[in-house]
Amino acid sequence: MATVALLLRLFFRRTVVVDARFQLNMSNSRILVYFQRKSDDSLLRRAKFTESVVDVFNSTESTVHCAKVFLRHSKNQLVLLDEDDDSGQCLGDKKLPLVRPSFCPIHSLTSAVIDQLPQETLERGIDSGCSIILESCDGKVLLIRRASHLRTFPGVWTPPGGHVEENETVIDSFSLQIEGAALREFAEETGLVIKSEDCQNGKLQMLALWEN
Repeated sequence: MATVALLLRLFFRRTVVVDARFQLNMSNSRILVYFQRKSDDSLLRRAKFTESVVDVFNSTESTVHCAKVFLRHSKNQLVLLDEDDDSGQCLGDKKLPLVRPSFCPIHSLTSAVIDQLPQETLERGIDSGCSIILESCDGKVLLIRRASHLRTFPGVWTPPGGHVEENETVIDSFSLQIEGAALREFAEETGLVIKSEDCQNGKLQMLALWEN
């Protein structure tokens, strides 16, 4: 039996020229990240491109690269919350880990760099995506290698996955099973079709949120 987990990714597109070129074609087809925090009177707001998501939910210590959040996915919005909003739409009854690499460039952005970004980049928000971590019964993890001609992270080994598009389902909040975007991307990139009965304990697991 395989162990399969969903890694929800919060994308920051750092190749500014590519961002500007594809902004109009892609902005309406992607699921963007939103914040809802008690310190903001629980008002819903769209995340800014220049914001470090971890810092938003863990502002007390800038050297800490993790936080914990509740997650809600509805109306083509991926909402991160610091408290359960009692809507019944949050995933599970516990907070999920939110982590980033120590070298996250967004975390290190300076005001000088921000001032040089095109307005369309500043206004694009943060895309969401998902990856599937597949571990076989003998402890092997499935990775794919990005093409060498890509402008961002060429040749890097990564879990299969991609962006979440409008009207796709990230997960089913009631059964905690991956569907929609994660399974589509996984099948497109590997040719493998995953079913819950193929996995350990007969279910797919939500692993964490990853800021990159």
